[in-house]
Amino acid sequence: MFTGVIESTGKIVKLNRNSTNIDITVQPEMPEFLDGVKQGDSIAVDGVCLTVTALTEIEFTAFISTETFNVTNFKYKKVTGVVNLEKALSVNSRLDGHFVQGHIDGTAKFLSLKKILNDYELTLQLPETLRRYTVKKGSIAVNGVSLTISDVVGSNIKVAVIPETFNRTSFRFLKSGELVNIETDILAKYVENFLSRK
Repeated sequence: MFTGVIESTGKIVKLNRNSTNIDITVQPEMPEFLDGVKQGDSIAVDGVCLTVTALTEIEFTAFISTETFNVTNFKYKKVTGVVNLEKALSVNSRLDGHFVQGHIDGTAKFLSLKKILNDYELTLQLPETLRRYTVKKGSIAVNGVSLTISDVVGSNIKVAVIPETFNRTSFRFLKSGELVNIETDILAKYVENFLSRK
C-alpha cells in the first residue's frame, strides 16, 4: 500500500528482458531513498508495486511480471528513463495522498501541460475502460502520483499539479503522446462491483 506522495525520482540503469519476464534496475536520484530498504521490500516504480530482488548502496533491482509488463507503460521504457519512486506505507506513516495499491489499471495518453499562474494542469486521454471510474474532484494516481481530478471532458481528464509535486516528479519530463500509468480510485471499482451484483 502506498500514498501517491513521491519520495524520489530515479533513473533506469538496466532493463534485462527475456521471453518470460523483465528485471529493472533503478538508481534513485536521492541516495538516502534506499536507507532501510532490504531485499523483499515493495517499492512503487511509476506507480507499479514491485518487489526488490537485489540492491546496492546506490541502486535496486526488481522483477516485472508478464501481466504487469502488458498493462503498464514499462514496455515503452528505456535505459536512462526517469521514473517516480515511493516506498511502501508503514503503519505509523502519515497518509498525505490517498490509498494507492500499486496495481495499475491501464495507461492513458498524456496530451498537454499548461501552466496556470503558479500551478500546472495536465490533460490526459483515458480509454473508456478507465474513464468510467473517474469523477470531478475524485482521486487518481498518475505514474504513482496521487492527484485530484479537476475536470472531466469526454474521454479527457484534467488534473492540477502544484509546483512542489511537478518539480519532485517525472512530470517535468513528459512529452505529448507519451503513455502514463493509471490507477483509479479503488472505491469506484468496489461500488461498480457491488451495483453489478444487485
